[in-house]
Amino acid sequence: MKSLTERYWRLPLPYIASADEKTLAGKFGVEPEIIKILNNRGLSEKKEIEKFLYPTLYDLENPSELLGMAEACALVYQALIEEQEIIIWGDYDVDGVTATCVLVSFFQSLQIKVRWFIPNRFTDGYGLELQSLKVLLEECSSSNPLLITVDCGISNDEEVAFARSRGCRVIVTDHHEPGEGNCSADAVINPKQRGCQFKDKNIAGVGLAFYLAMGIRAFLEKKMFFNRVVIKPNLKQLLELVAIGTIADMVSLTNCNRILVKAGFEVLNISPSPGVAALLEECDIRSANITAEDIAFQVAPKINAAGRLEEAGFAAHLLLENDPAIAKKLARKLSNLNKKRKELCEECLETTLTNIEYSLNSNDHCCIAKVDYSIGILGIVASQIGEKTGVPVILVTSANDKKLGRVLKGSCRSIPGINIHQALKNCKDFLIKYGGHPMAAGVTLHEEMFDDFRNAFSAQLSELSSMPAEPREVDLEMEMEKVLSAKIIQQMQMLEPFGVDNEKPIFIDRNIILQDINKLGRNGDHLSFRKRGRFKSLKCVAFRFGEYENIIKNSPEFNMIYTISISRYKKAAKWQAQLVDFL
Repeated sequence: MKSLTERYWRLPLPYIASADEKTLAGKFGVEPEIIKILNNRGLSEKKEIEKFLYPTLYDLENPSELLGMAEACALVYQALIEEQEIIIWGDYDVDGVTATCVLVSFFQSLQIKVRWFIPNRFTDGYGLELQSLKVLLEECSSSNPLLITVDCGISNDEEVAFARSRGCRVIVTDHHEPGEGNCSADAVINPKQRGCQFKDKNIAGVGLAFYLAMGIRAFLEKKMFFNRVVIKPNLKQLLELVAIGTIADMVSLTNCNRILVKAGFEVLNISPSPGVAALLEECDIRSANITAEDIAFQVAPKINAAGRLEEAGFAAHLLLENDPAIAKKLARKLSNLNKKRKELCEECLETTLTNIEYSLNSNDHCCIAKVDYSIGILGIVASQIGEKTGVPVILVTSANDKKLGRVLKGSCRSIPGINIHQALKNCKDFLIKYGGHPMAAGVTLHEEMFDDFRNAFSAQLSELSSMPAEPREVDLEMEMEKVLSAKIIQQMQMLEPFGVDNEKPIFIDRNIILQDINKLGRNGDHLSFRKRGRFKSLKCVAFRFGEYENIIKNSPEFNMIYTISISRYKKAAKWQAQLVDFL
């Protein structure tokens, strides 16, 4: 069925629980509707439902399954025995920052000297950068330091070769798509490299950093390394960082990622570290029921703001800080940076949409534009434009590169069903470099190649985009009153974390009447309203539905497709219905 926003939906029949659903619901102590939601996601057997609802760290794949893990652990052990310095080179996004902090915290717990470096987005760019690497190695006090990359490095053959030529041993840990050649590092840990038997190919960079820590700990235990002076570290505290980085990187929240994030939620809810605790408080997240949305829309943007506007290393300092008073000041600064970032994004979004004269009714297959804004905010704005247009978006801006001079650099954001990384690969002849994931990527190209690249990329998407859109599924027909009941909300939280490949359940409530309809936000982009109930009205929110205010006001009743979200304000947390679409 086509909605008023021009989207297609497959609607469910009124729900009647089957005998099997009732039986499974009884075994797990949940409502049959929860079992139905799991069935909709392909989970119907008792064992797989149990693993989904109650994942444990014992269900994780063994670190030894990762190709290169044995070599990496041996290199770390050698560095420890020789008392050589260890350098962690990260990335400026949330995944890279948290991955850096995971390994720094791990090595510090082993009482090992460790140095870390996170590149500057504007001067260094992504991955290993030759000039900064030279300076870092010159400052190093060790003759044969060990360099470990996290969330980057798989495409930095030249820089890796340089580091090794200076006597540096190199371990690359990365989850991005490998290039066509082989990385010349001493050890490479990437589940996507040829020959790696690790089953979960979608693990985030921070997840790989945690796996490396697990592998090293097991290796050192076999070597009888731990004693009264160096105690075997408990890795559980690091899972708070793994949860934050994994959710922020928008990887699949299934298998290993789900297990790691679920365990990380336990730490975040019960015993966050001083730096993370200060950040949660700054986000007004104080109740012990943190959600993936809290991370994605509150915590992660503040961490990202440092790298988008200033130095990402500032965010790492916060996450590594053990003094609560200092952490509080750092968290406040991050929050202020994020406010500034929001203002810049709003300005860029409005200007870009005006300049490209783009609308939801466009028949184009993608949106590719040059803008005159900081590269640090382009990814966010590209995502916002993608939400409005329903097509993949690429925004580029003129930037200075230490090696290449003045070039165009930009961010790419896709939509479900279109692998933007593969589309870029098919257009690589027009690019200097590219990299990323199916849903998000980065590009660098010469100014004179922009038009040719735009035409080639649009042609790539033409065939894919001409296919009819697959209707989205509504999970259940269910009244808001029941979904917002304490019982269902508690059981819905068992399905967390929600995100890629584990979308938040979507419901439909038919023939509802709305009242108290008001615009929200600086520009009136959002709406708030209430559903008229039998005994009391229920609060609802509609993000980015401001333009539909009159349609909603003039409809006596309609069918509301919705989900639920948590609203946090001044230490209070309340659940509410959130409009997804309406019929």
